[in-house]
Amino acid sequence: MDKNEPEIIAENAQDHQSEKPSPASDNEAALVTIMGTLGFLIFSFPIGLALKTPPLATFKLSIGAIVWGLLAVIPMLAIVLTLQKSSHPSVIKFYDQVSEYFAKIGFKITPLRILLLSLGAGIGEEMLFRGAIQAGLTNYLPIAAAIFITSLVFGLLHAINKIYVALAGFISVYFGVLFVVTDNIAIPIITHTVYDIIAFFYVREMVEKWHLKNSDQDQAS
Repeated sequence: MDKNEPEIIAENAQDHQSEKPSPASDNEAALVTIMGTLGFLIFSFPIGLALKTPPLATFKLSIGAIVWGLLAVIPMLAIVLTLQKSSHPSVIKFYDQVSEYFAKIGFKITPLRILLLSLGAGIGEEMLFRGAIQAGLTNYLPIAAAIFITSLVFGLLHAINKIYVALAGFISVYFGVLFVVTDNIAIPIITHTVYDIIAFFYVREMVEKWHLKNSDQDQAS
């Protein structure tokens, strides 16, 4: 064994430790991200005012809405599970890029942060994109056009990579149709929130595997 090998391994370990955020920066990055999701909620009110559509105009919370919101998660999970089983190089690359993105996001993905992020995104994004933008655009455009424009913007705001943009856009269309069919913004809010909770826990597992994989590669080199 090369006498310098222990030093190299030690240096690699130190590099990984230096990449980990300090508690202060970890909390700050998490807070900024969570507040960013709440920004969608706040921004939905002036947008709704401009488009003459209050973002919560159709909000009707009931047991039925909760049930439909939960049931609507199932098709989304089926799509994700189908992608997960795919061995296509582009899909594998997609998951690798997503893992790396969230591994370097600047804060640890804890259960509490997953809950807060999911609530912020589920409520804020649906109020803005479905309750304000989509509903507002239907005052001037056909429903299909309103859903398309809203979903295009939604997808571009999730530009981790090309597949992620397309997937986010497709999911936005799904939320848009769900909103139109039910005429109740509470249902896509529930669906979006629950889906994000499940997705974030899966992402958390992906990030752990990404760190383990890269740690093993560094030690091998």
